[in-house]
Amino acid sequence: MRLSPSTLEIARSSRRGACLLSLLALAGVLTSSNAWATKNPSSVVVGAGTCWGSSYTYLVTVNSSGTGTGSGSMAAPTGLPSGVTASYTDATIGFTGSTTSDTTTLILALGTTVTAGTTGFNVVCNGVAPSTGSPSGAGTLTITAPSISQQPTNQTVCVGSTASFSVVAA
Repeated sequence: MRLSPSTLEIARSSRRGACLLSLLALAGVLTSSNAWATKNPSSVVVGAGTCWGSSYTYLVTVNSSGTGTGSGSMAAPTGLPSGVTASYTDATIGFTGSTTSDTTTLILALGTTVTAGTTGFNVVCNGVAPSTGSPSGAGTLTITAPSISQQPTNQTVCVGSTASFSVVAA
């Protein structure tokens, strides 16, 4: 706490010292350097993507700096191709006590119009007041076009009969 010698002396000599200290605190004269200590998001790390059917998942780790507590809000990733939608399993990141990082999972759902290719994207965590900062991390989305690994075989059938074909895609 920051006190001047005269303020401290007044508080000691007063019968209502506790009340005086409370009034001084309310008036902004008495401050505590730890009252507003905050952990701020300091970096974002995007892990490798894992394909699950028609979506990719990425483990996103947000690291913090500072002391106290803090939180961040995950923003929509930028740079994604058309037809890809993003969501997080938890869009709010929090830091308390000795916790210096928090994680969430980014889920990228692939629409039917997405084309094959490799695209870089950025993930941002915006500090929620009183936390500050908006660190970002880069990720990569690689979509491969399906290929036919086993062609259907020729069949000869009589008119009116049913022919069945199968194909294997990879």
